[in-house]
This record gives sequence, structure tokens and C-alpha cells, in this order.
Amino acid sequence: MASTGNFPAIMTDDVINTIAGMAGFPTDEGSKEALNITNAYLEALYAENVSEINSILDTYHTSIMNREVTVEEGVASMNEQVGKRF
Repeated sequence: MASTGNFPAIMTDDVINTIAGMAGFPTDEGSKEALNITNAYLEALYAENVSEINSILDTYHTSIMNREVTVEEGVASMNEQVGKRF
């Protein structure tokens, strides 16, 4: 997995060396050291309806990033849509 540039869940010294040895990876020690993960945090908690909520958030996030709506309008729409469904 590491040989294709993917980061596996378990980072061993062999995995770190494989990723750090790939073409284009920075050669300084700091970059290699950055691959040593000490804490990992979930982006979203596991809970009922998380997938549906993330879908709503992603839709409005895209609209915000494409400047189709303002940040304020997008956040208000997110809150409204999630509130209607849950």
C-alpha cells in the first residue's frame, strides 16, 4: 500500500521509509519525521445520520467554494436543511 503513496492505518518504520523514499518526496529529515503520527483524530464522529449530514454539508460547501452563495448563506442553508431532517 505504501509503495503506491497511500498512507496505511499503521505506520511502521518500513512504511515511513517506503513513502519517504518515493520520487518527489522531500529529502530533509523534517519531512520524513512528519510522517510519524502521534495522534489521529476523526473528522466526523461515528453516529446515526452522519453520512446524510455530511452530504448536506458537502453540497453547501461546494456552493460556497464555487461562489454561488456567500459563506453566511451557505451556513444558514446547512443549518436549515439539517434541522429539517433531524
